[in-house]
Amino acid sequence: MIPLIRTLICLAVVSSAPLGCSPSGALLADGLVPAASEADSQPPQESPRAAGSPEAVSRRPEVSLYSQAQIPLRMDFSPSGEPEWVIELTSTPLASAVQDRIRNVVERELARYPAGSLDRILDAVLIGGDLTVGGLTARGAYAFGLVFLTIGERDWGQATDERVIATLHHEISSLLLRAHRERFDETRFRGALPTGFRYEADRIENGAYQQLRGWEFDVSLGYLEAGFLKPWAMRSLEQDFNSYAEELFVRPPRLLRMFAPESLVGRKARVVRDFYLAIDPRFAAVFEGEGSPILFQQTQPAGHADKAATSGAATCGAATTGAAAEAEQR
Repeated sequence: MIPLIRTLICLAVVSSAPLGCSPSGALLADGLVPAASEADSQPPQESPRAAGSPEAVSRRPEVSLYSQAQIPLRMDFSPSGEPEWVIELTSTPLASAVQDRIRNVVERELARYPAGSLDRILDAVLIGGDLTVGGLTARGAYAFGLVFLTIGERDWGQATDERVIATLHHEISSLLLRAHRERFDETRFRGALPTGFRYEADRIENGAYQQLRGWEFDVSLGYLEAGFLKPWAMRSLEQDFNSYAEELFVRPPRLLRMFAPESLVGRKARVVRDFYLAIDPRFAAVFEGEGSPILFQQTQPAGHADKAATSGAATCGAATTGAAAEAEQR
């Protein structure tokens, strides 16, 4: 086991400090069926991690897969007097060749982040077979500078690549949001919510800890018209933010070119984009491209429009065309 990860595990087991987590992961990949029970809650909040200091040496986070030879990982982050908040990650049953491919996918996606932008934000990405957070099944989670991802026995090919990539950026976006909250224009983001709308988390009286679950995962035109990319994004501002962050990393043209700037989706997408640019202007290279190089290389030839996304944008009256759209995108 890598020494750094061993140290982090030991610290996590004995730590009583409150740590954040975004348990529902990214259930964005088209055609994927989510687990029967998905964790989605507002966990104890962690203190923001400081941005990279001048004396720190920039490095890429470690990527580690838990193989069958390793014991299951269990991290207990339950603060005294609070409900149990335990993250459990089992080993992956996949062959070493598949594990190597997934590791390569994650490492290539991490390389898209500007050098230094993840310093003191993300230490390591841990990949296993199954993940539970607070007793509920999840596709991804984050805590204590770690991101947890899952791959199962049937995970292979482009569908899995897209899910892993989306989940990775989903969880990293939460870490960045907590570390750079002052750079996020929450007022502008909430200004793009439907009139009278309140997130489920905002309706929990007195900030009581509560599991939010049992929501559908299929997108519809109704959700897009209301400015939500996925139904689970209505649970909390953070989940709403996550849904935009993962899509901006997977295929930014879907949001920045296909939805008009004045649409609810277009407005939120630009708030999230501007958040990343405020952290580091070099993120512009991510949002000006076609999306994840791994997925883009596997997609259909250029000019073949995504029928579902095109239909949704056009029906919502949000399609953007011409030079004005390209200018606004930048």
